[in-house]
Amino acid sequence: MMVKFLHKQNTVWMLICCLLISASSEAQVLTEIVGKRLYEHHSPGARNANGGPSGEKSGYDFVAHDFVSSFNPANFGRYTNGEEQNIDMVEHNGPASGTGKAFGITSGTSSIWAGDIRGNSTTSWVVASSSFDYTNATSATELRDEYNAGVPDSSIESMTEGAVYIARIRNTGMFVAMKCYNVTNGNMGSDIYFDFDYKYGTVSTVSLDEENVEDHITMYPMPASDVLTIANSNTEPVTASISALDGRLLSTFTVQKNTNHPVDISNLAQGTYLVTIQARGGRVFTRRIIKH
Repeated sequence: MMVKFLHKQNTVWMLICCLLISASSEAQVLTEIVGKRLYEHHSPGARNANGGPSGEKSGYDFVAHDFVSSFNPANFGRYTNGEEQNIDMVEHNGPASGTGKAFGITSGTSSIWAGDIRGNSTTSWVVASSSFDYTNATSATELRDEYNAGVPDSSIESMTEGAVYIARIRNTGMFVAMKCYNVTNGNMGSDIYFDFDYKYGTVSTVSLDEENVEDHITMYPMPASDVLTIANSNTEPVTASISALDGRLLSTFTVQKNTNHPVDISNLAQGTYLVTIQARGGRVFTRRIIKH
């Protein structure tokens, strides 16, 4: 009888563990991209066809996994139609900037050209600790935990040879671990760049606590036409963002606690979009909405 009782206990305990594990975290296995090079825009290696400064390899989009121009090539000035929303990393400082600083990165406004180069301002970075093992990292949860242990900022003032930097992409559940090498800091007119590899993945459910946050977020009407209302009955504000299915960030805003926040979506084309909600402590979840 005792053996049967213990067997039943073990069976129940195994079922409980399975339920807790399945509810606690869903994270992608990491994918790695290697052999990328970010230039300072004056570098000879990144000149355009006319021999002038090129922004084509001085900005990077971690959603599309490709380089983007860091400035408007038509007038060598900043973008004015929201193109920078896809720039997660843009070259920052460097010997050519006149600041006397080493080559860095930012998702915000660069000090070059009096602020004419800028990113989306929603991607944040931390310097990984010395204990973080880039080579053996396999899960987006590891990247999220390392990010949450640091102090996020839009900028890294100076890239360090061999250092690893963790980014949260556009306030979503996507995390990137970037390993930096071959950092060059020559004089203006020479090639200034750094090489990097990176791993990325998405944490879709962060913790059991997140389910409680999600229970207090309501979006209506569904489908929506001109105005989508996001109701937050949590005791804390949340950050919300609307993205296209291809990852393009369309808008970001804060929904205060115990409020109904109207969002104008009249300018969106008909179709399906993603609304990502971020609560304190890195808790993130995403819902699909339909625009009619």
